[in-house]
Amino acid sequence: MNGKSTKTSIDLYVYLFVLSIIFFFNSAVHAQSNVRGITTDNNGKPLPNASILLLKAGDSSLVKGAMAMEGGRYHFEKIAAGSYLVASSYLGYKQAYSAVFHVGNGNMELPPLTLSKKEMDLSEVRVTGKRPFLEQKIDRTIVNIANSIVSGGGTALDALEKAPGIVVDRQNGAIAMSGKDGVVVQKNGRRIYLAMTDAMAMLQTISSDQVDRIELITNPSAKYDAEGNAGIINIQLKKNENLGTNGSISVAAGTGRYEREQASLQLNHRTNKLNLFASYGFNWGDQGYWNFDLNRDWTENGERNIVRTISPIRMTGHAHQVRAGMDFFAGKNSTLGMVWTGLWNYHREEAPADVSFRHTPGDPVYYQTHTEKNISDRKDDHSINVNFQQHIGQKDGKFSADFDMGHFHRFFDNGLLTATVIPDTSNGQRNALLTEMPVTIDIRVFSLGYNRSLGKNWKLETGIKSSWVKSDNDMKLYAGKEGSLLFDPTLSNHFQYTERINAGYVNISGKWNGRLDMQLGVRAEHTYSFGNSISQNQQVERDYLDLFPSALISRKLNESNQIILSYSYRIQRPTYQSLNPAQSYLDPFARSSGNPFLNPSYTHSFELKHGFRNKLFTSFNAAYTRDFTYTLIQPINNKQTERKPYNVGNLKQYSLVISFPLTLTPQWKADFSATGAYGLLDYTFLGTLLHAKQLYGQMNMTNSFTIGKGWTAELSGRATTPGITYGMLRTPWLGSLNISLQKRWNDHWRIRVSATDILHTDRLIGIFEGAGFYNKYSIVRDTRVVLLNLTYSFGNQKVKSHGQRKTGSEEEKGRLQ
Repeated sequence: MNGKSTKTSIDLYVYLFVLSIIFFFNSAVHAQSNVRGITTDNNGKPLPNASILLLKAGDSSLVKGAMAMEGGRYHFEKIAAGSYLVASSYLGYKQAYSAVFHVGNGNMELPPLTLSKKEMDLSEVRVTGKRPFLEQKIDRTIVNIANSIVSGGGTALDALEKAPGIVVDRQNGAIAMSGKDGVVVQKNGRRIYLAMTDAMAMLQTISSDQVDRIELITNPSAKYDAEGNAGIINIQLKKNENLGTNGSISVAAGTGRYEREQASLQLNHRTNKLNLFASYGFNWGDQGYWNFDLNRDWTENGERNIVRTISPIRMTGHAHQVRAGMDFFAGKNSTLGMVWTGLWNYHREEAPADVSFRHTPGDPVYYQTHTEKNISDRKDDHSINVNFQQHIGQKDGKFSADFDMGHFHRFFDNGLLTATVIPDTSNGQRNALLTEMPVTIDIRVFSLGYNRSLGKNWKLETGIKSSWVKSDNDMKLYAGKEGSLLFDPTLSNHFQYTERINAGYVNISGKWNGRLDMQLGVRAEHTYSFGNSISQNQQVERDYLDLFPSALISRKLNESNQIILSYSYRIQRPTYQSLNPAQSYLDPFARSSGNPFLNPSYTHSFELKHGFRNKLFTSFNAAYTRDFTYTLIQPINNKQTERKPYNVGNLKQYSLVISFPLTLTPQWKADFSATGAYGLLDYTFLGTLLHAKQLYGQMNMTNSFTIGKGWTAELSGRATTPGITYGMLRTPWLGSLNISLQKRWNDHWRIRVSATDILHTDRLIGIFEGAGFYNKYSIVRDTRVVLLNLTYSFGNQKVKSHGQRKTGSEEEKGRLQ
């Protein structure tokens, strides 16, 4: 393509984009009709997801295509007068054709189109189609991880990091989407019932080979919990729905600076009445090491201190995750299911830290300590879900019920032994701090939902939900000389927290005037919470009711252009541990604590999406957050600093995401995405009003190569521009480069070798400067890793895309810490 034609294409795209916005609501009246019908099997059972084609009667040329919805119903809109026929096909059935019919000026309802089963050897069926790496749906962006080999051999968290617009902050345990914090993470449509740090740890126990796709929902509808200012990330695992027994085994081993191993097992057995499934994931040594370098500079009471902490952190541990469940098909309209998930995670850190103090950069060190720090962190989480679905009546009615019960337990101990190096006045004795913190959290959730059609073009969704959460955190701190520790009641704290949320929603979706796809809804949530710091005799009680509206409008302007406009109002409640005022220590001079007086944050979010020929996708997002919560690092005396969350102010954020695929040659395909984010935040820090900006860009590109004879390869990279992320931290150029090679044979075996961050540039660097306080951290991690992965699949491996149902408890455990 020459430069002139490229410029013409760009100008045409810009022109169409502008026209799309101008004529978004314009009307056009034509003499056109709607054609509707239903497709069933020989027994009259509807066939949802059947492929439907509208053909011209004269030459059988394709006019439009569609997919049958729930109840097997399909419809074609704005069909010009003429003679047509309809063809229907479905996997395992013979293709069927309707009789020729004539379309005039009125709407038409066709007789049922019946498909009969065809006899075949399912073992001979091969699925050769390949989904694109990126797909844009009306309410979400889909990243098809199953098609990416460079993500294989890693973890679900590694795969998530490659999604467009996603920034994973491993140091602070946070995930941002389109430049916004406050993401809700789901697995198979269910909220991961853990704090973000623990949710990220869980994702590292899931092999990326188990991931089918990642769904990014920036403005969820009212049927979703209102929790999550940035939207929802849903990680959909693979599921096999074919009759018989099938599964896969995957093992991986490799090394960066330190070795690591991973393994996963998936099993599925399905009959006409019963589906049994189970999976197991294990990893060891996944985090390796962090080389941590922290620099702080501030003046307190006229004395300047330049403090540097150097800590080579060695991380070891292992994690197990088990998931097992069943679906019982009581009849063609009734399903009873049960799912149990268990997580066991053991994490250990050895983190010696050297802290030095100077008054000015050229001065000698006047005070220095060496601390031996050891952390032991044991977590186990168990949750069970019982669900029921019943299809009702002739109008695609569906009733659903869910009950969730979860129990989370954590035992954390942090021991510090500190020796004073300069001046050496310890006489061989070391000061000691020991923190022991058992945490238990119990969750109960019950929900009911009902869906049905309203006429031929509209659908009603409504439901209620009630949740109850109780958290108990009894932190004990012991201090003194080594060998003679005493309990310190002033630094210890027993904190209990109870929360009840009752919610209800109504959501209506459908077509308006045959041209606009619309979705309108409202959700009401009543929250009661009570936090009790027993040791400090401090109670905080809150009781509030909120309404959360949402709206989505989509219009297909022509065969090449579609525009989607959406709005949602959402809430970000404080995590349970962020409300706990107890103190914990990074080293003797850096501590952290919670804030029991935190308020929820509320966000108005607007998004405009444009799709061009289902190839080029552009989205613009604007958000306004009230009572934005951020963890500030502040000095508390001449030597110590404290990390503590505050409602710092109101945040305005804007982001632009562009993504498109490229076919460079028949054997070379690429997917590119770019994100730009800008934000404004005014807040008070150490008594000074600061004007913080958020400004950064991120680019992702994945190149896929088909070599032949079962060989494929992938080259991917990510780069983040210098800027300001998370509202306040300045960052330099950051990024990574990854490569992978894969070989398939015998339809059962697959071997893959991958190398991640081959240039070792995936660092964590952040700089804060304001009101006389300077803070910079740098973390070098064990990210340059080579992994060898071997996968064996057995049984019928014709994996279908399966939209697993959402259960009732999608909000509560995401705030555990």
